[in-house]
Formats: sequence, structure tokens, C-alpha cells
Amino acid sequence: MSQQRPPTADNCATTVSNDTNDSSINDLDVVELADWLASSPLALTLAEAQGMYCGLRGGGAADAPQRWLAEIAPTSAHITAILQQLAEYTDQQLADATCRFNLLLPPPTAALVEQAAALVDWVRGFLYGSGLAAIQLNQLSAPAQEIYTDLIAITQLDLSTIADHNAAPTEVDEDETALTDMIEFVRVAVMLLDVERLDH
Repeated sequence: MSQQRPPTADNCATTVSNDTNDSSINDLDVVELADWLASSPLALTLAEAQGMYCGLRGGGAADAPQRWLAEIAPTSAHITAILQQLAEYTDQQLADATCRFNLLLPPPTAALVEQAAALVDWVRGFLYGSGLAAIQLNQLSAPAQEIYTDLIAITQLDLSTIADHNAAPTEVDEDETALTDMIEFVRVAVMLLDVERLDH
């Protein structure tokens, strides 16, 4: 697995854990939402759904929450409420000055291939959401355009090359480090793109 080098940001160099003051969504709601998304017409993962929302938002869609809900098409008021809460939670994290934004991915204890597959899903969702927002890449700054190029490269990751639990410890450690770097790259990249959106 090749490593992606995270973009630099003065106060966003490392992941900051969530605070108890977050309007975070209940773990049971997350499980229920993930199950519903998997069986929905779009057959989304939770990672794809959050990525899609961030792509709409980062792409400059003024009505990102409404566009997102319309695309996912929830079938009940309860699922709609959980999705709205997820959007609000994501908005809050992206707006936080201490850069607490985190991707909804499997925990670090999950298998590397599961974590990597979820990251690929997240980025695919982000790019899909950016497309829905009709983002014009040629109107973005050069660093932002480079970020999109790197994100596209992540979606082409060959998951079959990722070490499993039977691989040599050195190989597992290398892939674990590479995956951690890629997750951090995406996390910081999304925040930087969000800042660029606000600056335009």
C-alpha cells in the first residue's frame, strides 16, 4: 500500500478526539442507520453517506442537507431524523476551531482491509457529493485541485494488497502506518476544502 502525505494546516496536524459537548449521534442510532443504508436503494455504507454529505457541503451546495436527504431518500421520519442529526454533527465538527472533525470509519481495532474499504467508500461518497454540487475544479486553487487528484487516487486503492492478520508483522505495521496516513490526509483535506469553500 502506498502512503499519501497529509496536507499541512497550522492547527489541524493531528486528529483530536471528540468532546462530550458534541451533539454526537447515539451509537444505537448509528447502527440502525448503517443497517437501513445498506438495504436502501442506493445500498450505501455509513462512510459513503457521510462522505457524500461532506462532498455536497465542500462543493458549495447551499442546500447541502436538503440535497443530501433527497438523494438518500429516507423512508421514515425516524431515519430522516437520524440523518439530520448526522448532518448537524458533521457541520459542528467541520466548524470547530480545534479541528475535531473525524471520518465515520470502523475503529482502529477492525481489520485493516475493513478500515481501508470504508475509507475508499468515504472518498467515493465525497467525490459523488462533489459531483452533485456541480463543483468546477478549474475554478479551485491549485492546492485544492491537487487534493481532488489525490482523492481520486485513493478510490483506486487495490484492497487485495493490504496485509491481513496472517502476514508478517513488519508488513502489517507498514500497511497500518500507510492507512493511518491516508485517513489523516482525507480528514485534513476535507477541512481545507471546506475552508476554501468559505473563502469564495
